[in-house]
Amino acid sequence: GGGGGGSVSVQVRERSSGRVLASLVLPSRRTPSALLTVRHIKEALAAQLPRLSVERIRLSTGTGSSRTVLRDEWSAEECGVVESGFVYAKDLGPQVGWRAVYVVEYAGPLLLYPLTAALAAAAALIALEPPQWLFLILWALHFIKREYETIFVHKFSRATMPLGNLFRNCAYYWGFTALIALSLCAPDTRRFSSTHCILFSSLFLVFEACNLQCHTTLAALRPPGTSEKRIPRGFFFEFVSCPNYLFEILAWLSFTLLTCSWAVALFWAVGTYQMAVWAQERHTAYLRLFDGSHGRDLYPNRRRILVPFIF
Repeated sequence: GGGGGGSVSVQVRERSSGRVLASLVLPSRRTPSALLTVRHIKEALAAQLPRLSVERIRLSTGTGSSRTVLRDEWSAEECGVVESGFVYAKDLGPQVGWRAVYVVEYAGPLLLYPLTAALAAAAALIALEPPQWLFLILWALHFIKREYETIFVHKFSRATMPLGNLFRNCAYYWGFTALIALSLCAPDTRRFSSTHCILFSSLFLVFEACNLQCHTTLAALRPPGTSEKRIPRGFFFEFVSCPNYLFEILAWLSFTLLTCSWAVALFWAVGTYQMAVWAQERHTAYLRLFDGSHGRDLYPNRRRILVPFIF
């Protein structure tokens, strides 16, 4: 709760056991215009408990279905910490850099698919047909783009993620790559017309370019060295909160229709579901952050989540 002299008392409890980890007394404002934020509480807790870095700490309020994970930029007042006087903390364990995780997880698809095709050819099992070479080239272009964006475009609001995520993410991408490569490099008696290949490969490339444009727009929103959030504007951001996910979904739908592969269709379906979940979460975060209070911008109320005018 509030303390004297413009201070705030916050008791930090361990999420799993409920035991008290620390009792913090913090200024209610860091500067005359800057409120105390969740990030400030993490920094104060890390200073008291040197074994915990800021990146390892996740703060939340409530229990069960009412539990809310707190984002760094939220003010302590608006998320109820000032009123309740306590917050739950969880140690997320050893961390690894986001950029490193993406480079490694995308390297698998970029290398495994061509390697599968090369091994099959070396063993004289098959000779890839022209459409199969097209599938391989488009797949490689997608993950070359992903690596380029990871190294040169993306700006990450958090520096690290739990080390366990590296193994989970690699299992997802590398596992699906093996499944898809085996499916698309198998002997294929189907005949794909030139019109079919040109249409769906062109759509794939157009949607990939649109996805890159969205990522470039998002990267330009954040000043270097900060985690400041701004409302994205322009292009398809005027219609939906996450056009980057929309174009990713459409690109893989085009690839699915191009290849007519059940393995690719499964990859597309799983990815679409996950991106819809992420889009919902990001849209909700935008609405909460840009609520028009405390001088903040008001998020456009007609902007949908993922599909223009529908969802």
